[in-house]
Amino acid sequence: MRNSNPLRRMAGTLLLLTGLLAVGCNALDADKAVFADARAKGAMSASSPPGPNASRPSATVEFRSPSAAPQPVKIALEGDAFHVQQAMEKAGAWKKYSRMNVELTRKTPQGRWTKMAVSCDRGKRKVDPQCDYQILPGDVLIIKEDPSTIVDDMLSKVSPIRSMLTR
Repeated sequence: MRNSNPLRRMAGTLLLLTGLLAVGCNALDADKAVFADARAKGAMSASSPPGPNASRPSATVEFRSPSAAPQPVKIALEGDAFHVQQAMEKAGAWKKYSRMNVELTRKTPQGRWTKMAVSCDRGKRKVDPQCDYQILPGDVLIIKEDPSTIVDDMLSKVSPIRSMLTR
C-alpha cells in the first residue's frame, strides 16, 4: 500500500529540491563525455586561416555595447584547463567595462548552441567559482556592457519607490 502521508511527501520534495540546489552552476561539467568526444575530434574548433596559429585551439570573446557594434576578439587556449576567468583577463574585459553581464555559448555535439550564465564579482574582478566554466575550442564568451548605475541598484532594492517612479 502506498504511503500518502502529505508530510512525508513534502519532506521528500524538500530533500529533492535541496539536492538540486546544491548542484548549482556546476551541473554542466565540460569534462564529461558530452563534450569530451567532440573536443577530441575537433568538431567544435573554430575555423581559422592557415598560419602559425592554425593548429592551436581558440575561442572568441565578444564585447557587446549598446552604443557600438560587437567586437570579437579571438584568444588562444593555453594549457590543459583554460577557464572563463583567464579568458576575461586575457581579453581585457575587466578594464573595458566597469559593469557587465557575461554568458558562455557553446555548440553541442548535436549542432545546437547552449548558453550558460556566468556571474561575476565586479569589485574583486573575479568570476564566481561555481560558474568558472572551462573554455573549449569554438566557445564564444559574450560580454555585454551593463549601462545601469549605482542609482539603479539602489532603486531596485526599494521596490515601492521604483514602482511610483515608473508610473
